[in-house]
Amino acid sequence: MNEWRRGPVTKSWIENLSIKQGDILISRGNGLKSLVGLAGLVGDTSIEPETILFPDTMIRARLNDALCDVRFFVLMWNSRIVRDQIEGTARTTAGIHKISQTDIERFEIPLPSLEDQVAIVKVAEEALPTLGHSAQVLESLATKSSSLRASILSAAFTGQLVPQDPTDEPASILLERIRAKRASTRERKLVRKLKRRHKT
Repeated sequence: MNEWRRGPVTKSWIENLSIKQGDILISRGNGLKSLVGLAGLVGDTSIEPETILFPDTMIRARLNDALCDVRFFVLMWNSRIVRDQIEGTARTTAGIHKISQTDIERFEIPLPSLEDQVAIVKVAEEALPTLGHSAQVLESLATKSSSLRASILSAAFTGQLVPQDPTDEPASILLERIRAKRASTRERKLVRKLKRRHKT
């Protein structure tokens, strides 16, 4: 957590709003549709000296451990399968994309056996570091590609892509000659048009 707000709390608040390890927090709203509804798993809260309550910008979910592995739930919840449902449901208010608890109750998530869930999580956790590294490499390549494209365009406009013939006339003179030719063509067309009008 990067932001804290401290203050007196009532017993009912602690009963209804406190979080514990294994809870799932879901973002209720965000300025970006791609971030609204993302879920995160609460870690070990016993190391904190104070009771932690979740804010009204989040939705807390607690699962039946006998039916669903919390790690599997978060993995699937943040997958494209559920993201499509979230982004298709989110409503915009004052530039903020929002979902409600009622919306969440309608979302569908694949739920294999508990044994399969654990196996899927294991495979995912082994693959995620590699995928994260690949994503960083792709992002770096995209940045370099964009920079290279800009350099190539700059070189093309300044005549640096191919060897230059010193006897070639400057581009400015060529452009001026093209403009003069176009102006001359327009003048000839205008003269012919005036002559036709004069004959009639």
